[in-house]
Amino acid sequence: MRKSLYAQSIQTANVGWLDLSTIKAHIQSIPSWHSVERKMSEIVSKDSSSETITPSKPAGIFSLTKAAAERITTMLSAEPDGSFFRVAVLGGGCSGFQYQFSIDTNRDDEDCVFTSHDVDVVIDDMSLELVDHAELDYVQDLMGAYFAVNNPNATASCGCGTSFSV
Repeated sequence: MRKSLYAQSIQTANVGWLDLSTIKAHIQSIPSWHSVERKMSEIVSKDSSSETITPSKPAGIFSLTKAAAERITTMLSAEPDGSFFRVAVLGGGCSGFQYQFSIDTNRDDEDCVFTSHDVDVVIDDMSLELVDHAELDYVQDLMGAYFAVNNPNATASCGCGTSFSV
């Protein structure tokens, strides 16, 4: 079992400290939770105008620009069938965490699959906590061509743009 990099409890104004695992267990124990989850999935999949990537299981939000989707599609065309693009966050780098992009063929139980522009992006649940609500872009400029993550959770990043802190 992976441990979260975030705090395991939150402080509220009225109640004091609440254990997040207790809150999550309570929400998931509500019988209607799973039907709400399914209905939300159906609603999101019917909205074809939205290009926000929707996860295969409720976990967070991760979006992909059209430029990133096109580049990933080009990269995957030279790979074996069943290959997909993986985004991960690792410890290290100039600012504490660094992004890792790879092509993979093995999915784990803790992976979240996001699909946009007919491209699958896989993120493990621990990394997703650090890139929740982020957007992956593919940038081509005078400095070169690279994937860039616009991450609202990052409080600082280094000059190279591949590492960040929260």
